[in-house]
Amino acid sequence: MKVGSVVHLSGWIKDVPKGYALWGYNEKVSSGKLWPLYSPCKINAAKTAWECPDLRVGGKNDGPGSEWKVRVALVTAQDAVDIKAYAIAKEYKNQNPDGFSNLPADAIPIDEIQVIQE
Repeated sequence: MKVGSVVHLSGWIKDVPKGYALWGYNEKVSSGKLWPLYSPCKINAAKTAWECPDLRVGGKNDGPGSEWKVRVALVTAQDAVDIKAYAIAKEYKNQNPDGFSNLPADAIPIDEIQVIQE
């Protein structure tokens, strides 16, 4: 699927474990590195539907034709703290960590789609 620089994610969910948060990531296909959203996705009160903030696809050095996987996973509270620390370091402390090598070990994948940046 071809997309612009931003993807809007939403979907259906059931059986959300207590204490888990839903997080969106983009993964560069060529490197396998994951970059998370800066905030979690929202799960409705009935815990049946979810919606993520817009997810930026691509980075400074990526252009048209770059391939990405857009992934959504349930993560534990500790995973959420680690993701938030990463986001703060990248955004506010002007550090540019190289992304994550993979989802946290205890993450529960919910959805994934492969996209090509236009």
